Amino acid sequence: MAVYTILGYDLNGKKDILGIWMAESESKHFWLQIFDEIKARGVEDIFFVSMDGVSGLEAGVESVFPQTVVQRCIVHLIR
Repeated sequence: MAVYTILGYDLNGKKDILGIWMAESESKHFWLQIFDEIKARGVEDIFFVSMDGVSGLEAGVESVFPQTVVQRCIVHLIR
């Protein structure tokens, strides 16, 4: 079981935890549900996602927020 946390910054630089989820596996469908939930709670757009290569995350976020720039975090990019 893994725990996933999404941390967001608004346009004023205010940081907020958007949610914490537990899951047995990662998939596009899992991330699609997460980003649908975030959108339903009022998030209008995601400009940038920094990730560690989680399976399905990129496809999930781009399905709900198609203009999002997705990049691996620098530590995982170097590896």
